[in-house]
Amino acid sequence: MFNMNKIAILLTALLVATITSAADVFIQQNCNFPVYVREGIGSDAYTDFRLLPPGTHYRVTKQPVNGGPGLTMLLTREEVDKPVYQWEAAKGDDGNIYFNMSQVDGNPFGDIFRGVYGGNCARHECQPGQTSDECGLGGFKVMGAPQSCGDAVLVLC
Repeated sequence: MFNMNKIAILLTALLVATITSAADVFIQQNCNFPVYVREGIGSDAYTDFRLLPPGTHYRVTKQPVNGGPGLTMLLTREEVDKPVYQWEAAKGDDGNIYFNMSQVDGNPFGDIFRGVYGGNCARHECQPGQTSDECGLGGFKVMGAPQSCGDAVLVLC
């Protein structure tokens, strides 16, 4: 019985380590209007626009892999290519997940709250109208967090 308890504890610890080291990428769409997203990874073609209704917690379909090409998500308020709010995420070989926010030809979400969270370890929040580079209104700043902290989540509104 003593050995079975040790095995059960070891298996539980391994399962928890596996779960917490796998970080995925999500979008939490809290706005009271629809949002559209297209996804692309590396040189792959972008997906067609996908509608994210208000209240959607969306796991992106093209998840980045450790050391692989990064994921780009193009977010718009209408089913058009520009202006676009761009959120990028990549998983490094070092166990970190990296992400940034930027915009292309204008920012359709500059008037709402935007937040990016690297699990429970990293957070960056942008208030409506905030114009810092970290908020994707000019340049961009790469932020990162250990994958063991949890999922990378972009929150709108």
